[in-house]
Amino acid sequence: MKGLTTAASAALALLFSLAVVSSALAHGKQEHIMGTVQKVSDDSLVIETTKKELVTITLASDTKYLKSGEPATLKDIKRGERVAVDGDAHGVHIIAKVVRFGAPQKMQH
Repeated sequence: MKGLTTAASAALALLFSLAVVSSALAHGKQEHIMGTVQKVSDDSLVIETTKKELVTITLASDTKYLKSGEPATLKDIKRGERVAVDGDAHGVHIIAKVVRFGAPQKMQH
C-alpha cells in the first residue's frame, strides 16, 4: 500500500510540474516596449523605440488600452503618441496585453 501511495504522489508531482511548465510556455516571454507610434491599424501598432528601432506590436481582442490611467480604445491612439506596451513575446511576435499612453497619472498623497 505504501508503494502505491508513493507512486501516486510522484505521479501527481510530475503532472503538477508539467502544468506549471506548459502554462509558462503558453504565456511567452514578458516584454515592455516604450516609444512613439508610427502607424496604427486595426490589429497592430508600429512603434519607434527609444533606440530608434521599429517594432510591430500585434493587438488582440483582449488588449487593454489606458489613456492617462483611464480606460480607452484603440481609436484614441494617434500617430506620434508616446506609448508604453506590456505584452508577451511569441517568437518574433509581440502580442500586447496593455497599451498605456497620454499624460502620466498624478500621484495621490
